[in-house]
Amino acid sequence: MDYADWSNKDLAAVVDYATKRGAAYMVGHSLGGHALGQLPDPNALRAAYFCGSGAGWHGWMPPAERIKVWVLWNLIGPVVTSLLGYQPMSKFGIGEDIPLGVYRDWKRWCSFPRYFFDDKAPDAVAIAQQFDRITIPVAAAVSTDDLWAPPASRDAFFLAIAIPKLNVLTSKPKRSACSKWVIWVTSAKKSGSACGQTSSLGS
Repeated sequence: MDYADWSNKDLAAVVDYATKRGAAYMVGHSLGGHALGQLPDPNALRAAYFCGSGAGWHGWMPPAERIKVWVLWNLIGPVVTSLLGYQPMSKFGIGEDIPLGVYRDWKRWCSFPRYFFDDKAPDAVAIAQQFDRITIPVAAAVSTDDLWAPPASRDAFFLAIAIPKLNVLTSKPKRSACSKWVIWVTSAKKSGSACGQTSSLGS
């Protein structure tokens, strides 16, 4: 399994299920923003809202987090994944465990300031080009206390895309409401989650 499989296979199946049952909207965190352009037809959705989606580059992060993430990617990650065959992110308190193929793609793209938009490898170029198809309204929200996706990281990713109806939102809460990698797809008739959690969003 590689990174793109989550978007063009798993999430694509959820979106297909939802759009066959009514008008569908997507709400996602982190990976959600990266996945939209990789869908077979992102414009089958009516609109999309993302929270905490950014470029992933450690250079956009605060100094302390920057060092932590660099060590994770370049020292701990290679050793742990070679021993276990996957990246145990949950053991580090950073989300969920991820397959080896996904880890390798994610690590590579996080080494670029604009994620896969800066990567000249054929697979990254093919993914980046797909984002040019997006015509639906997209909102990209971040919190200023998000260590991994501060406003500069969000802008580096979303402003690299020519989305005609893009709205960027920045909040300054005491505590971020974005805490998990969750992707919701909701329709007028039914709602469900690509992560196996129930959405409380309306149509």
